[in-house]
Amino acid sequence: MKNWFVVSGYHLPLLDLSVNVKKNRNKGLIELDSQSTWERIKNFILANQREDCVIISKNNINHLRNSEKKFLLRSIISSVDYGGKLLVTDTNRFSNVIPLTKNLLWVGLVESPTTYIIFRQLYDKILNQLVIDNVSFNDLINSLTSQKLLTWPFIGNPESLRNGNMENSLKRIKLILRSKSIFCPTMKN
Repeated sequence: MKNWFVVSGYHLPLLDLSVNVKKNRNKGLIELDSQSTWERIKNFILANQREDCVIISKNNINHLRNSEKKFLLRSIISSVDYGGKLLVTDTNRFSNVIPLTKNLLWVGLVESPTTYIIFRQLYDKILNQLVIDNVSFNDLINSLTSQKLLTWPFIGNPESLRNGNMENSLKRIKLILRSKSIFCPTMKN
């Protein structure tokens, strides 16, 4: 049976990996087991190659409020306009951020997001990627593209997954957006 993320008449393929999450003792973060996760993700992408994007989530995003679902759909559409290959809904840490709009940020590396939206342009790289033992799914996917986008505000991140790193990320993004609005008052909404 195929699982779907449904919003405003759109049906997007959804792979719910909430059963695969494990605690990384070193980082104190929720991560995905690399070997079995990559195999599931590759099979999922292979089965959905005709779709423009697929959603991979560590927590069931079908439980989002309707307004959050619509915001995610708008973010997906905007990501296509900006050439994104990977969209994430939150992050514990990130490197380099460039605000594209008040709700969409271009980021360098992202750490441990709960939801990934992978666009068709990235499918072949994922399908051809060799799985490396002891390397997390997050680290592997970060290495596959520099075209990563982040939704702002974060979508559907449960309080239980938040930690000090995420709180620092939230503060950094707010500061960057405030600075951007001062220096670039014509930034798109």
